Amino acid sequence: MNVIKKIISVFQKNTTNRIIQAFNKSPMRFLTKTLSICKSPHVYLKRNRLAKSVVLTPQEQEIVSSLNQYGYAEVTSLLSVEKVKVLSDYCLDKMQRSEEIKAREILKTKNFWTVLSDEDIADKNLTADNPLVSFALQVPVLRIVSAYLKQVPFIEYVMLTLSKYTGEPLKSSQLWHLDYDNTSMVKLFVYLTDVNSVEPGPFTFFDAVTSKNIKNSFITRHLPDNEVFGYVEKTSIRQMTRPKLSCFMVDTTRCYHMGSRLQEGHQRLMYTALYTGLPPIYYWSGREKYQPTPNLESLQLWALKVKPS
Repeated sequence: MNVIKKIISVFQKNTTNRIIQAFNKSPMRFLTKTLSICKSPHVYLKRNRLAKSVVLTPQEQEIVSSLNQYGYAEVTSLLSVEKVKVLSDYCLDKMQRSEEIKAREILKTKNFWTVLSDEDIADKNLTADNPLVSFALQVPVLRIVSAYLKQVPFIEYVMLTLSKYTGEPLKSSQLWHLDYDNTSMVKLFVYLTDVNSVEPGPFTFFDAVTSKNIKNSFITRHLPDNEVFGYVEKTSIRQMTRPKLSCFMVDTTRCYHMGSRLQEGHQRLMYTALYTGLPPIYYWSGREKYQPTPNLESLQLWALKVKPS
């Protein structure tokens, strides 16, 4: 009887989650957000006030302007060369052990990539000095995201993915889509292998202006090429073909995008950090706990959802 109850419980939970996801993949997500804000207005307002006090450098202002206008920005020159090197060394070691780490994946939802960062989650190694977390905590990035979101963000997740060729039909994030982790958010991407051509499957997108012309259903879905190109010209595509250690930011709620379309004999190692605001629109969001370390600045503590003393 207990086994039957557990099976029913899992089924009910999955059904509930799917309904919530469908709801939030429609314009109704803004209702979810409003209700969430009403439930915890002090959290939302506090982070808004803090964002207004952030002072940007001229370079950071240019990046925020690009995000506001086009939904993306190049940030390689902004970030710490030292931290990029540390991140690269840490991640390339994981790449060498990818088959070993693959067995520790938590959610094996996409067979065209392996989530190498799941090893850190399994080992509870998500402290602020972990290179995956430390890279996301760079203060210039937090200032930019605060100004763009008009709220001091928190780090929803950090993720390291190794994409490979499968020879199977395109599916999931290999098709055109928008992200719905929240009503507004920014992703920071870093290439840790060369993506100098289309063969390694570059991150490919339309800017926010062009993306407005793409039509989707009320509950949005992933779109194939032939449907997307009925709304926009192929010449509008932006492909992030860049050398390794290139860094860029994209608001994937505004820019239709796809990736991991690798050709045979190629692979791509990419780091992703997702920044969003509180409150979330999914009850399960932000469950990863990032442990602070001494000497963090106020913005960094807020990004870890730790209230500064």
